[in-house]
Amino acid sequence: MNASIWQFHQVVIDGTRDDTISTTGWTLLTTGMLNGWQTRDNAFHAYNVYTATDGRPAMMMVEQTIVASTIL
Repeated sequence: MNASIWQFHQVVIDGTRDDTISTTGWTLLTTGMLNGWQTRDNAFHAYNVYTATDGRPAMMMVEQTIVASTIL
């Protein structure tokens, strides 16, 4: 595995289905689960993982319950 794929600035966004986030400038990369040590609680959380569309080393992990839209 190429270790450089993990050299990103990362932000994790938690929320509920009452929250909305704009994904303009971001490309959906994958989905995945994070457990308690990463989210500071004992529950597993499902996230959509986005990378910056312009190729910058940025990663945004958005809890799957949040509504993602290209327009807010």
